[in-house]
Amino acid sequence: MQTYSHYIMTKAYERYAKKNGAPSNFPPLAKKALMWGSIAPDIPLILISIGFILYDLSQGNLAPPTPDGSGPQSATGYLFEYMFFNTWWVKAAHNLFHGPLMVVGYITLGYFGWKKNRVWGTPLFWLGIACLFHTLIDIPLHYDDGPLLLFPFEWNIRFYSPVSYWDPNRYGREFAIFEHALIGMMLIWLIWDWWRGRRPAN
Repeated sequence: MQTYSHYIMTKAYERYAKKNGAPSNFPPLAKKALMWGSIAPDIPLILISIGFILYDLSQGNLAPPTPDGSGPQSATGYLFEYMFFNTWWVKAAHNLFHGPLMVVGYITLGYFGWKKNRVWGTPLFWLGIACLFHTLIDIPLHYDDGPLLLFPFEWNIRFYSPVSYWDPNRYGREFAIFEHALIGMMLIWLIWDWWRGRRPAN
């Protein structure tokens, strides 16, 4: 799912929780941490990609990879064709906030930090909750490029879904229609709810 879709879906939950309250056994809602958590899983790879794209632009190296991999390709192409699956630091960066075990660890650490009145406990808990929400959506929407399920203890196991949110050969076009229809409805609700909140009470 697109990064902005994760943000909008989490924003809808944040608005709902703000109006109705978080579950009683949860720390109080930390809005900024929740919203940062909605995009945190994608940020490391986005930053790495920007660096590789800038390198390619500086070198005038924009050739796409050849189908058999024998011809020249851009550094960005190499990043996604090879390094994403094989280079340890790229895998670690991508799964720092994406790996299910990692984000459950953040939630657990944040929860006990909150219980012990540590200032970092509540924001870490909600950051982890949003990362988990992001990850649970991503796992069934990637064919072979999803989160590493047992990271950091195992660095290769992924869920191979029959659906890919971006690959047209694996229902990517159909899912894109569904995704953007869903996000459009959420945006309409968010705007309506915001507008209703601005109206003076009678």
